[in-house]
Amino acid sequence: MTEEESRLKKLKSEEEEIKKPLNAYVNYSALAFQMIATIGLGAFSGHWLDEKLNTSSPWFTIGLCLAGVFISLWLLIRSIPKN
Repeated sequence: MTEEESRLKKLKSEEEEIKKPLNAYVNYSALAFQMIATIGLGAFSGHWLDEKLNTSSPWFTIGLCLAGVFISLWLLIRSIPKN
């Protein structure tokens, strides 16, 4: 193996080591945005239903917001790798 080949091999391994943590950050950031979107969609839908049906208390907002929390937690647990 020439000196140039060994340098290239070392650079590739260093590049792979840098990409691994970056990929983890991207995955966890995507999970956070997915959780925010799921809970927000539940809250928005519940608020819309409460206004459309003229309810006296925000039961749809509370219920759908909680459903969004449980769904986002389920998606989070499902995405964790099993080692």
